[in-house]
Amino acid sequence: MRCCCICCTVRGDLVDTIETLDQRRRSGAIPAYRRIAIETTGLADPAPIMTLLMEEVRLRDLVTLDRVIATVDAANALSTLDAHYESAKQVALADRLVLTKTDLVTAEMRRDVEARLRRLKAGLKRGEDVT
Repeated sequence: MRCCCICCTVRGDLVDTIETLDQRRRSGAIPAYRRIAIETTGLADPAPIMTLLMEEVRLRDLVTLDRVIATVDAANALSTLDAHYESAKQVALADRLVLTKTDLVTAEMRRDVEARLRRLKAGLKRGEDVT
């Protein structure tokens, strides 16, 4: 059995969906819109989707990648970042981070998570200080 990433699997579906949305908007079947939000699974690699949106010829006149927003679960962030490279990549590539579940962690843990996220955004290796 051969496995591939979900981004490769749904690439054509995403292009088709965006084209269909545009056709439906132009025909008046759905209201006009200014933005399309694409929500991936928690551990999706954002790079293939970003590349698709920026380079797919069929989408050139339909969409422009504006920003990447990643949510980070404060209660599980440190272990998730350690266990899954994709989560660190999401943080590194995101234009904006939204920290969730902050009500479930102590102030100290929140500071630790925020410090780790700052290091990732700065491109530093784990354990280095942000200057």
